Amino acid sequence: MILAFCEMVNSSSFKHKLVKPSFVEFLAYIIDHSEDKVTTQSNDFTRATFGAIESISKHSKLLNQHQQEFLVKLLPAIANKIVSQTADVRFTALKVFTDYVTQFMCEEKIYQPQENSQTTQQLNELLLKKFLANYGMVVTDKEPMPLYGLKLLSVIVERNQAFVMILRRLQLVPILFEYFEVGHAKFNAFTVKIIRAIVASREIELTELLEMQIIEKLNKIMADVVSSNMEWCGDHLLIIINEILHLAAELKKKD
Repeated sequence: MILAFCEMVNSSSFKHKLVKPSFVEFLAYIIDHSEDKVTTQSNDFTRATFGAIESISKHSKLLNQHQQEFLVKLLPAIANKIVSQTADVRFTALKVFTDYVTQFMCEEKIYQPQENSQTTQQLNELLLKKFLANYGMVVTDKEPMPLYGLKLLSVIVERNQAFVMILRRLQLVPILFEYFEVGHAKFNAFTVKIIRAIVASREIELTELLEMQIIEKLNKIMADVVSSNMEWCGDHLLIIINEILHLAAELKKKD
């Protein structure tokens, strides 16, 4: 049955007829109870359900049309599975959760950090309680869990810099700076974007940034960029350097 739903979700003729509030709640119910009794058959059913959910995430019009059902019913159910005992379920849940949250946070009618609308509050609460609260587990899990954890976090801090202070309270900033180093397994485009957002937020004092060796790290990364022609991070690094210069200028004015 769920395989038929997957086909219908991908059909231009049926997807709008199928994806209604009751269907979204039905998917949330399946995910919520997917590990009540684990069998080969139930695993296949859960996998197919996640497939249908992932297919829906590609249709922004459907997400906007039924945003409350997705935000209140489906996304919390998916987020709960990020801490599943089963590695495949954890990864699939995080991947799908990342797809949905990215879509919602990049939709200005849904996510408005300056105005703090109802949907913005719902998303923020979901991210705080279901994602950031488990972030330590995500980044210490086996790949590709950490990669998707960094991918989602880069979207979060780019769309709402207020999350930088939350990262600080959770003592995650020094950990993220550890990743910001040539040769580190977690040094990638998402890590660079996160560090850029942290520095650009101006929520972290220059003295604290210096304590985390940001200048030394930048020098080594820039040297590697020149020798390895890593064009993917050049612009981000220049923004970080520019922000540090502004912070230094402001600090000098105070003196």
